[in-house]
Amino acid sequence: MFSYRIDSENTMPIYMQIAKSIEHDIKKEILKNGDKLPTVRELADELGVACGTIKRTYDELKKTGLITMTQGRGTFVSFGKQNNDSRKEQAMTAIDDMLDKLENLSFSTKEIQIFIDLKIRERIERNYDVQIAVVDCNSEVLESIVKQIYHIQGINVYKILLEDIEKKPYNIEDKFDIVITTLKHYDIVQELFTENENIVKIALNTSQKTVMELAQLKQEDNVAVITKSHSFMNIVNYAINLFNNECKNIGYYIIQNNDDNYVKNILVNKNIIILPANYEKLFSKSILNVLNSFSINGRIIEYEYAIDHGSLMYIEEKIGSIQKRKRKPDKK
Repeated sequence: MFSYRIDSENTMPIYMQIAKSIEHDIKKEILKNGDKLPTVRELADELGVACGTIKRTYDELKKTGLITMTQGRGTFVSFGKQNNDSRKEQAMTAIDDMLDKLENLSFSTKEIQIFIDLKIRERIERNYDVQIAVVDCNSEVLESIVKQIYHIQGINVYKILLEDIEKKPYNIEDKFDIVITTLKHYDIVQELFTENENIVKIALNTSQKTVMELAQLKQEDNVAVITKSHSFMNIVNYAINLFNNECKNIGYYIIQNNDDNYVKNILVNKNIIILPANYEKLFSKSILNVLNSFSINGRIIEYEYAIDHGSLMYIEEKIGSIQKRKRKPDKK
């Protein structure tokens, strides 16, 4: 049914390639509103990829409103051309009404175009987007945090390694509306961003999904833990010791270069890899190709570090209040 072509030479992650193919079929009405999609396992088997890859594909499509996922019922297309056309029609009607009003005020077409260009430029220059800096000591945690907040509309997110600021301090307070960091680094970040009152400290916990996957590791499993930093490797090691007492065949490896042959050697006789969440953004294309090849017969566990629900709600409220303030007209 789903004969999508996966291009190993494409820099786009596999889950996104599949998502784009499904999106194309939905918008071309090859897949129609209400059509049921295969289960994660069914599509993974059909395309020869890991279940985790299809899970990320469906999560991505769900965020864009193209599908709905209902526990016990399945996954369905939820995008109708009629709904999309309706929005366009409303937009066209609103523009026609505005143009009619301006013409009734005796403005020429050229004058109206100038007015509209000026107002659009004015809106761009106001820069309503909330500028957010996420600060941590390792890139794996940065990617994990960014992944969980990027769905919020009207934000620009910048990832900053703590050591980069400590080695080369510079005045960046005025560039960011919010600075997000973990409880562990909050005091240090406060010293570095002395002028910023909107420093948000968040609690991170191993996600329930990751806890379950770690707990299910068996004695006979041969596992490779691959990270980019010592600090994140220590986080994973602590979690495995906490949640699993069975599996003893675990190797820990830090990859900071593009040596795909080294990775191939690591994976010999391994049946499970544990990787940081969002690992596609952390490793080179050549290494990703090795990992994707492994996932055909092996299993990849993405170690997810979840933002505490209360912390996430607070971030969203903070962003909302800043957006509201930015949109408030200046008093003359």
